[in-house]
Amino acid sequence: MRHKVKEDTILISELSIIFPNISTNKIRKMLTNNRVELDGVVVNKAKKEVFTGSIIVIKNKIKTSKIIKDCKLEIIYEDEKLIVVNKPNKLLSVATNKLEKDTMHSRVLDYLKSKNSNSWGWIVHRLDKDTSGVMVFAKEEEVKLMLQKQFSENIVTRKYLAIVDGTPYRKVGRIENYIAEGKSLIVRECNKKVRGARIAITNWKIIKSKKSHSLVEILIETGRRNQIRVHMAGIKCPVSGDKKYGSVTDPLNRLCLHAENIEFIHPSSLQKMKFSAKNVFNNFFN
Repeated sequence: MRHKVKEDTILISELSIIFPNISTNKIRKMLTNNRVELDGVVVNKAKKEVFTGSIIVIKNKIKTSKIIKDCKLEIIYEDEKLIVVNKPNKLLSVATNKLEKDTMHSRVLDYLKSKNSNSWGWIVHRLDKDTSGVMVFAKEEEVKLMLQKQFSENIVTRKYLAIVDGTPYRKVGRIENYIAEGKSLIVRECNKKVRGARIAITNWKIIKSKKSHSLVEILIETGRRNQIRVHMAGIKCPVSGDKKYGSVTDPLNRLCLHAENIEFIHPSSLQKMKFSAKNVFNNFFN
């Protein structure tokens, strides 16, 4: 949609004229989702001044949770700066020194390059190979660095779901200790004086339970390698299907750990945004 401004005003007022039947919150969401261009430039600020003769273009809404079959990619959200996807379990986030050809990163690159051969996708964070769920990639290196800064400053909120063996000793709990990677890439809880020890903080809440298993919501404050798996094993309730850390069950033929949602500040609009990947474990408890 293309619209010519007839008199000086502010952007949100002009958008309200263009869309008289749409609420202010929905108009602000258009701005947050980078759908509004003013004289050819994407604008996110509701109170941006607009002048007579300026051209406002409203871009079509990006469809979310679309599955791109050719590159086996489920897109949760996409705009000019970033792309959020749902990573399947049993898929590496990024290639190792073995140079695996099929990874979450390679699938995102294939998709981006199918639209523009000069495109690239930068890895913002990783999920373990056997963990499914929300994963974020940046379309610009500067965006990657801005998002990674939010991770390092614990601004990003990350919530996981896990099926665990047994039932944790209380409904709500918090683990704060040190972990370090040892031989054979096994991560262990340890004393803070151990070489390579790093603080790790995990919060859990029981959502559902039955005799053999529990569905647990997990909020992490740090993002160490294998952190959730180590911590749940440490309270004698390892993530189901996780033989590496002591699980004796395998109810779904997979590691039962899923990154359900992530929340961060969009690097362009500076709006808080939250993205979710469908809960894959509820049916086990029905």
